[in-house]
Amino acid sequence: MAEDNITHTPRLQDTPDNPAVSKIERVAAELYAAYQKPGNINHTGGLNLPSYTKVKRISDDIITVLFPGFICDEKHMMHDLSAWTKSKLTQIYNVLYPEVASSIRHQNPQACENDCTQQAQSLSLQFLDKIGSIRNILGTDAEAAYYGDPSATCREEIILCYPGIYAIALYRAAHELYRLGIPLIPRMITEYAHRQTGIDIHPGAVIGSSFFIDHGTGVVIGGTTIIGNHVKLYQHVTLGALSFKKDPEGNLIRSSKRHPTVEDNVVIYAGKHHFGRVIGANVWITESVPPYTNIIFEPQSQKIRSPGIVNAILSKYDCKTPFLDNPYHTDRAVSRFLLAEKDPIWACGNHIMMRYLHFMTPWEKIIAEHSGTRYAGYAYLLLADSYFAEGTTASLKTSEIYYKLFMDTNRNSHLVVILNYLLNESKLMVHHTDASPYKRSHSELSEFYFIYPNSVYLEMVQDILARSVEKLALIEENIGDWYYKQKLYSASVNRFRLILRDYPTYSGAPRVSEKLVKALKNNNQEQTAEEFIKAVEAKYDAAIQDFLNFIRRYPQEDYADNALFWLAMSYWQTGNTAFADRYFREILTKYEHGTPDKGYKTADAIFMLGRIYTSRKDPDKAGFIISAQLSLSREYCRRTGKSRIGG
Repeated sequence: MAEDNITHTPRLQDTPDNPAVSKIERVAAELYAAYQKPGNINHTGGLNLPSYTKVKRISDDIITVLFPGFICDEKHMMHDLSAWTKSKLTQIYNVLYPEVASSIRHQNPQACENDCTQQAQSLSLQFLDKIGSIRNILGTDAEAAYYGDPSATCREEIILCYPGIYAIALYRAAHELYRLGIPLIPRMITEYAHRQTGIDIHPGAVIGSSFFIDHGTGVVIGGTTIIGNHVKLYQHVTLGALSFKKDPEGNLIRSSKRHPTVEDNVVIYAGKHHFGRVIGANVWITESVPPYTNIIFEPQSQKIRSPGIVNAILSKYDCKTPFLDNPYHTDRAVSRFLLAEKDPIWACGNHIMMRYLHFMTPWEKIIAEHSGTRYAGYAYLLLADSYFAEGTTASLKTSEIYYKLFMDTNRNSHLVVILNYLLNESKLMVHHTDASPYKRSHSELSEFYFIYPNSVYLEMVQDILARSVEKLALIEENIGDWYYKQKLYSASVNRFRLILRDYPTYSGAPRVSEKLVKALKNNNQEQTAEEFIKAVEAKYDAAIQDFLNFIRRYPQEDYADNALFWLAMSYWQTGNTAFADRYFREILTKYEHGTPDKGYKTADAIFMLGRIYTSRKDPDKAGFIISAQLSLSREYCRRTGKSRIGG
């Protein structure tokens, strides 16, 4: 009866007049002839290859051992978990070592005198010895996924539902097999994971702990990629090769480093931008980037290099300025025009406000002409900043009024944080109130990068924060000075320490360090003062090495110019005036013809050289400095059309 239920495949009738028979015979003959050719996609008469079916089974068993209780249907109590673990490891070993033997034998038939079983067994046992460490690092990966994805409700969800953790687990197992030199099988395991998850990780890649792939679809990680600790990738990220080097005969060189190196604490997004050491979406990176760099894709936009459009807009409001004759400044103004919602009045007005803060009348005209519109709101803000920049008590009070008017006309959440800061700043300066609200608004503004990472106001925030740090630190320094004059040395020590801790970028930090040493000595803390001096010297020594390394590593980067200046400053702070002299002179040589955007470096270098030569009491070189300053002034006036150097 059982045979009656079996469906038999109908057989071809082997008759001369059946066309299917002759067709199949012809195709079979063609294939048979092709099978006789050695190599390429034929493997009919050679040694056995690893079984794809058995490698899949090994992969599934490895996942079961790595995540007990998650994958298999068996329910294990603690009292028999030990026996179950031993059974599973034995099962993996018994299936794995014959496949390892096949892969070794296929790659090099002379690798083993008789057969490769003994070598395969040894390698398989070495792999089993690594499973514990694989589980340990997978624990960090699961934690990174849980803490890196707010949608994850529990760690169990990570293991059961996230394809990234599955692909990473099989990669980590395959990587250990790869390190043991086992051919074929490591790649077969990761390709099995690739088919299951859409995540392609080459087993040769080196990946650190706490690795998280979110979503995962389309992620590709090449074989010579190196990834550090605490790295997060999103979907459709490719860590691929820039190009493939070839030998003189035109063959690919397969052992060279072809893929990128991603260091610690990096996030690589697909479709989003995030601050930190980040590579944004849709970017094409072909060279190294320094730490703390933000790489984002900027959509293509039309570049306008003629000042005509900007001058036309500004002339309507009687606010022409000479800087627009300079293509560099024109580009900056137009870039604001393109960024700020394609709003020419705001873009150009904001640019003028940054450089020429004394323009009032144009904004009053805009308010009258565009009453009730966002243009009037922007004009309120520009007027407020212009009055604020004047610095008198009356103008500061006026700026408060205009800040409030702007907040009434524009509820842009991006600007509320900025305006709260500006209001508290003006209140502090006008009314000399407690600095606490100002400090709070400074902290809120410092978080702006995380709240509004894509805001067009980021440059404004950077300018404001730089000013804010100087102002807050100066307030604290004045308090410390008052304590010192009152001979409250302990209080002054605490205040100066606070400045150095909370405002490390404060331009007066070296001066504060000197004051701290004096306060410590007057407070009978001679030993602490000496330790502090040594710590400062060590810090400057470390900074010198960092600046030197940066300049050597990235000589063509714009930041190398800043590093050169601060390298010279660090030598100055440590008392090494010879090296300070050398690097300040290098700055002068580099910018001897002056450029609109680098001229300030020349001026700063001349100023510092003046201090060096004054301290040495060298009248000849001091004369050179005076001459250089006059030359710089004349060049600046010639370029800008101004009668003197401002600031």
